[in-house]
Amino acid sequence: MCYGDKPNKDDLLVFCEVKTRENGGDKDVVKLAYDGVLNDNTTRLTNTLYLLQYALLRDGRVDEAKKLGRFSDPYEHPYRKRLIAFIVHEERNWTNGYLQVFAR
Repeated sequence: MCYGDKPNKDDLLVFCEVKTRENGGDKDVVKLAYDGVLNDNTTRLTNTLYLLQYALLRDGRVDEAKKLGRFSDPYEHPYRKRLIAFIVHEERNWTNGYLQVFAR
């Protein structure tokens, strides 16, 4: 989410770590998603932004690539960041006990 035409400290970049489980239960899926978003966001974020910007330019979407480019240097242009762990899991195998990793 960008505010205005120039980089703004209120701009918001959402980084989402997605884990999917189609078959069977996986008691560690919540912890894996959470750890992934915490541990990998710094290195993967840079690469992801670069690859997304490249894909946009390749597809002729120059304005969108420029807009995404405002997130490339958080030191020169600070912005807000949200890290989200997202789980797609077979409902019939889901148990709220998987969330116990956060109950301490």
